[in-house]
Amino acid sequence: MFRVCKECFAPPLLARSGGPTIVGALLKDITVAPHSTSTVNMASSTSSTQEGHESRQGTSDMWQGYFSESLKMLREHRKELNETKATIEAQKLEIADLKGRLTKSEDEKAWMHAMVKQSHESHDSTVAVLNYNAERLKSYVLELEAELAGERLCHLEEIETLQLKLKPGSHVIKINRVDTSDASTWVDNLSGHTRWADLFDPSGP
Repeated sequence: MFRVCKECFAPPLLARSGGPTIVGALLKDITVAPHSTSTVNMASSTSSTQEGHESRQGTSDMWQGYFSESLKMLREHRKELNETKATIEAQKLEIADLKGRLTKSEDEKAWMHAMVKQSHESHDSTVAVLNYNAERLKSYVLELEAELAGERLCHLEEIETLQLKLKPGSHVIKINRVDTSDASTWVDNLSGHTRWADLFDPSGP
């Protein structure tokens, strides 16, 4: 039976994953004692030498297996880490793409709002111009109506003046006066008369 120092047999990787199980199997047949009592009792020199060789060989194999397992785990962890990094990079690209689409959507939305606003302003401007033109046309029509009414009044006054200047016994063709602002009616009443003299019939009583 071997007696070894507890502090001297503490491996640096003992706390890592898989360490305690392998080291526990390694220390299965080893009894830990205080540092001052690290002595070896051998039953015989031949058996002790053989057991020591086998113990060292087993310890070497156990440590080699432990380090191989640890290296394998490190490689797996590194592979997982690389995969995680690749996933994170892909997610970053997706997030950047989504941000770009969102920005583009916001720009298009702002452009549409600007176009709608411009359309409303153009519509309001067109309505204002049409209202202004309508007021001008209305004023122009009123002026024309007033002018036509004045001309008709002048014609009526001229006719009355001519009637007063007629000689006694002359016959005047009666013209029906139509109270309308349409000048064409007055022209129709005078149709067929090319001269003012034709309005009078000297052969009357």
